[in-house]
Order: sequence, then structure tokens, then C-alpha cells
Amino acid sequence: MEILEEYLYLLQEGHHAYLATVNPNGTPQCTPVWITYNHPFVEINTAKGRRKYKNIMKNPWVSIVVSDKNNFYKYMAIKGKVEKIIDEQNEAREHIRKLGITYTGQPFEPPKEEVRVILRIKIERVSYH
Repeated sequence: MEILEEYLYLLQEGHHAYLATVNPNGTPQCTPVWITYNHPFVEINTAKGRRKYKNIMKNPWVSIVVSDKNNFYKYMAIKGKVEKIIDEQNEAREHIRKLGITYTGQPFEPPKEEVRVILRIKIERVSYH
């Protein structure tokens, strides 16, 4: 699925993103996340054991809202499915370092005991607002 050119910057410049997953009891769970766009996938970095990771292991369908940090009325809503979980630690740790630079200006160094993963999400549908 192609992203409209006028909204592509939302996936590339560290704008606010929120990931929704489904808890085991069927209720929604929503978390702010850092994202990258690796056409045709959105990628999110997290740690094994977190609620979003556990939810995705049971149900890979997700929704992501990305809003413009300067105009939260401009946003895109993505529905998709986690197609791959990348758990190679060198790659996952480098990914979170780069996300830190994008979002804070500094590389992010997670605790050494965390097992990092990249959630690769195939975009199924996008709406623009």
C-alpha cells in the first residue's frame, strides 16, 4: 500500500505515533511508540515481555495513529498486521539507537538485560485526516 506523498513526512520525521493492540480479554491497549517507515512496512521497536509484545504474539492485527507534532488535527490511521518479528539483537539495538536520534536527538541505549525486537507491520489500510 502506498502512502500519499503529502503524509509521508509523518512516518519519517519523528512525529507522535500510537500503537493499538488487543489484550487477551478483548479490550484495547494503546501505547505511544517510535516508528520507522521501511516501504512497505512500518517498524516499531519494543522489548520482549511488554504488554504490546505479548498481545501481538496472540493477535498480530494492530492499528497505528501518527499525528503531526505541530498540528495534531493532521494525522493518518494505519491498520495492519505484524508480519515479522526481528529479534536479532545487533539489528534491534541499532534500530532503537537510530529511533532515539530521530525522536530525541540522542541515541537511545536500552538496558543491557532487555531483549529488543523490531515489529515489522504490513500496512493493509490507511486513512488520512
